[in-house]
Order: sequence, then structure tokens, then C-alpha cells
Amino acid sequence: IMNSTPVAIDPLVYAYNQLANYFVPVLFTLGTISSISNVVIFTRKTLRTSPCSMYFLAATINNFFVQYYILLGTIITARMNYDFTQYSSIYCKIRSYIAYILYALSPYFTVLACADRYCSSSLNSKLRNLSKLSISNRLIPGTVIFTLALYLHMLFNYEINHGMCGPKDGTYAQRLSILSLFTFCIIPPALMSTFSILSFRNIKQQRRRIMPVNATVGGVKMRQRDGQLLRMLFFHVLAEFILVTPFSIAYLISTINTQFYTSNVFGFIFKVLTLIIIYQSTENFKAAFFPNTFDTKAFPTTTTATTTTK
Repeated sequence: IMNSTPVAIDPLVYAYNQLANYFVPVLFTLGTISSISNVVIFTRKTLRTSPCSMYFLAATINNFFVQYYILLGTIITARMNYDFTQYSSIYCKIRSYIAYILYALSPYFTVLACADRYCSSSLNSKLRNLSKLSISNRLIPGTVIFTLALYLHMLFNYEINHGMCGPKDGTYAQRLSILSLFTFCIIPPALMSTFSILSFRNIKQQRRRIMPVNATVGGVKMRQRDGQLLRMLFFHVLAEFILVTPFSIAYLISTINTQFYTSNVFGFIFKVLTLIIIYQSTENFKAAFFPNTFDTKAFPTTTTATTTTK
């Protein structure tokens, strides 16, 4: 008689699997709705002339790829119980490379939007001239090309080891972790904070002036639109800090001491924080979208401004 002893499943592993099974499909649905809503808003005629809107739109398109390339792939893999990255070395390299690119791009579009709001609110005419569509049309593809080049080494250093897709060795894995720590967890929040603080300072300086910049009728309407975009941006930056900071701390700890990966508790926490990061990426600008949706003075005012200036 053969004894069939059931395999014990770690409670934390089971809890995470259940969370992922229910959370990811919901996240995919909400992310799709969010992307469509953002595209409709930021492609309006009244907003297409704002470089800040173009950065928002670029982030939305990037997050759309996160949903349909990463999240959808995760759902299919879970449902089929078959991971293609474990059996195709080329697919392992390409999928890992694109995933890093998509996650790295998202915060930098927000950084560009913060920098644009700083320039547009400045009393310095030279800085205000940097807030132009021609500038955003160069910076957006430039950022994409730079990020593609920055992570190009992954195509040569990712492979299938022991049935798993990952870095070819521990040394490269640590270097990649340090690179990701700086490019995702440290630099973007620092730049967002800097430009946001400077933008607030510019706004205070504008309010002290008897005759603010762009004091014409058209300028007032433009400032109203810019103020709405600035409020949306601040909502998103706040959400970014709340959602990304815990992950950044955990990532920093794991980079300094890799032994934490062997802890089931830390592994569970890290995976949950990773799901939160995915949520933050796919729900980009959602925190800013809903307040403006229910604000009757937001986008209708912008439409009226355009009609008046015509």
C-alpha cells in the first residue's frame, strides 16, 4: 500500500496565489477602462496643444502596453499553467527586456510632466519657452530611445537557468538590481519632488504679482487649463509616492542583503508590493482623473475658453 501524503502548501504562498488570481484580472479590466478614459481626455482639441497633456498621453499609451503585454501574459500563463519564458530562450530575453523598458518609462513621463509644469509656471520667459509641443515631441521619443539603449544589455544577459528565465549569474543580477533601484526607485521620485516644489514656488510668486504672466483674456483661460493639468499632476505624484515608496524600501533592503529573499515573509511582502507597483502602472492618472471628472469647473471650462478665443 502506497502512502499518499498531501503536499503542504505554505500559507503565505497560497494567500499570494489567491490574491494574484483575483486581483490581476480585476486590475486588467480597470486598467483598460482607465487607459480608454485617459486617451479620450488627453486627445481633446482643447488639451492637444498642451505639452503636459502629451506627456500624460505618452504615459497612458505606455501603461496600455503594460496591461496587454505584461498583465495579459501573466493571466494567460496562470490559466494555461504554461510559462513560455521557461522553454524559449529568445522569448525569455525579449519579454524580460520589454517588461523592464515599460516599467522604467512610466515614471519618467511623469517627471517630464512635472518639469513642464515648472517651466510653464516660471516667471522666466526662457523657461516658459521650454513648455512647447515641439519640445515634448522631441523629449518623448528621446526618452524611449534612451531607455531602450540603457537596458539593451539584458538581451545578452538573460537566459533560462534551471527551468527559470532570469539573469545569467548572480553578479549580473545584482548589477541589474542596483540599476533598477536608481532608475525606478530613487531618481524619479527625487525629480518629481524637486519640480513639484519649484512649481509651487512659482505659483506663489505669480500670485504676488499685480499683473501676472499671461494676464490677457486668452492668457487667463490658458492659466485655468494649466492649473487643471497641474492639479492632476500633483494628485498623480502624491499617489506615486504613496504606492512606490514601500516597494522602494523593500527593493533597497533586498539589494543590500540578498538573504532576505530566502525569507517567506519578506518574499510575500515583496510580491504584494510588486502587485501594487503593477497597479500603479496600469492605473496611471486614475487618482487625478476621478476628482476632475466630478469637478464641473475642470474640462468644461477649457472647452469654453477655446470657443471664446476663436
